[in-house]
Amino acid sequence: MKTKVIKKNNCESYPNNPQENDTKQLIQRVGISILPCRGYSQSSDHDWIELAVAKTIYAVAKTFNCRQLNVLYIPKASKACDHSNCTPLQGTFGFLILLYYFYPFNYSVIHHHHQSSSLFYAMKNLLLIAILACYAPVMVLAQQGKVFETRTVKSTVLKMDRKYSIYLPAGYDESDQSYPVLYLLHGSGDDHTGWVQFGQVQNIADRVIAEGLAGPMIIVMPDANTGTRGYFNAIQGNFNYEDFFFKELIPHIEKTYRVRSERRYRAVAGLSMGGGGSVFYAMHQPDMFAAAAPLSAATGNWNMEQFKQRTGNNNGLAGLSDQQIEDYYNRHSIESIIKNASADEMKKIKSIRWYISCGDDDFLFEGNSMMHIVFRRNEIPHEYRVKDGGHTWTYWRMELPLVMEFVAKSFMQY
Repeated sequence: MKTKVIKKNNCESYPNNPQENDTKQLIQRVGISILPCRGYSQSSDHDWIELAVAKTIYAVAKTFNCRQLNVLYIPKASKACDHSNCTPLQGTFGFLILLYYFYPFNYSVIHHHHQSSSLFYAMKNLLLIAILACYAPVMVLAQQGKVFETRTVKSTVLKMDRKYSIYLPAGYDESDQSYPVLYLLHGSGDDHTGWVQFGQVQNIADRVIAEGLAGPMIIVMPDANTGTRGYFNAIQGNFNYEDFFFKELIPHIEKTYRVRSERRYRAVAGLSMGGGGSVFYAMHQPDMFAAAAPLSAATGNWNMEQFKQRTGNNNGLAGLSDQQIEDYYNRHSIESIIKNASADEMKKIKSIRWYISCGDDDFLFEGNSMMHIVFRRNEIPHEYRVKDGGHTWTYWRMELPLVMEFVAKSFMQY
């Protein structure tokens, strides 16, 4: 059931005192439909119940000046509500129930259907029980996870303390359950707090998990902006971030938090520079990740001259032999990795579940398109999405729920 959001500018178009013949119009504007749940069977009273609830939602909207309200769950199919067939409805549960009891319904409308007010109260109670029965489990699911914005791990490889943010799902502190983990990488110019502040990772993750689109998971967001920016080992060998990530960060996370350490419970994703990090981490260490989800990825260099021009402008190639330069290029070229991979390595790369997404207005569209083509040519299974959007947080916030849903399938026997 598709639900509409009540907007402020729609308030004045609602009738001040909806009558029975306003039912269909009001239901359509509010965007609800009440269907049977937990033994309540459909009858001739069905239209009247829709009107009653529509008036209640209308009253809530007026009370809050039609601002967007919180989530209420009602059944979306005409069968017993087993909580898998519940759909979110815009409305505030507590105020809905209070107004349901105390909002002055038009008794002349009710009398038109019923000769006594006793049936009116009986039907109200039946509907209230149905709503409560469907909503009870949602109250549990609506618990919030926690984000710790800055935690540190001591790095011997980088000779400094490194920061990271971490999301722990609701219920983490109340159980001894272990969780799958998603390593979520930020882009150039951001740090470990980027996904927390701009990506709204806590709100999105809570919602996706509460709606059952993904199971509970831990999300780790490391800083790759301090010292030398980037997720790879420096070509000069003096700042080896990739070594830190695999040799120190992952072991630290698995020792400090209740993380499932098997490959099938580990995924990597990221945006822009972090999208490139997720691509090459998965291709460099295909036995480490079950899924990879690069968004608007910086896909590296697609020819040697381009690589030399970009790296040489900062004197990054000074003192290096041609062989050293070629080896480094091949390690950070999608085409070269695939070309040089052994049969066993290609099998592992193909076993990763890939989700590639880039906006149609993104300046990195060409590299992402080329990655899709190379994957297709080499029969690497993947999901490739081009959607309306640019290189913006609006696009990445839109994609994060889909990334979580995608990687969560890798954590389960789907």
